[in-house]
Amino acid sequence: MDFNKELEKYDFLEIDMDLEDSNDEVMLLLNIFNSNIKRLSKEQNKSNMAIEELLEIVEEESANNNEYNVGLAESQMSSSKLKIKNSELKNMIIEMMDKIEVMYKGICSDSQNALAIEVKRIWESLKECLPTVGINIIDKENIPFNSQIHTIIETRTDLYNPDHTVLEVLKCGYIYENSDVKKAKIIVNKVDDLDACNERI
Repeated sequence: MDFNKELEKYDFLEIDMDLEDSNDEVMLLLNIFNSNIKRLSKEQNKSNMAIEELLEIVEEESANNNEYNVGLAESQMSSSKLKIKNSELKNMIIEMMDKIEVMYKGICSDSQNALAIEVKRIWESLKECLPTVGINIIDKENIPFNSQIHTIIETRTDLYNPDHTVLEVLKCGYIYENSDVKKAKIIVNKVDDLDACNERI
């Protein structure tokens, strides 16, 4: 086989252009997602401010008559509607983060090219934005297993880590306003032979 002749058949410039086009599409999607997160954050802040204003109005009212009770009922209904809207926004953000996580892990798994580095930067930036809308991500490894925030998908034995340590996060979890939890899916350390654990190097 003549390798030079075989190589002449390929248009490397065209292959490189195709790769560049796909990189541009991924970056465009990530930038659109990032701007949507910021927009949703602003909307949630407006909703929170509206709830606070409604609660202040209710507290200022001191009259104990029918008009006050009607106003209070209307305020509570408005507050409930705003809380439902916030919950819908939270679910939409978490659903988008799940999809971005799959793309992030797929692109960045074993790659250090420019696209992988940029996707990693955007992923970290999105994670930093989450607390502004009351969402905290569960993605830490090398911490003790906690059944309230973790779901064990697999166990492994690593004698260099304590028993029940989170070795790997397969799928991030989320906590919304410190109460509503979507558990992280993890691989946890299971050391069956404690003597072997004590003898580790």
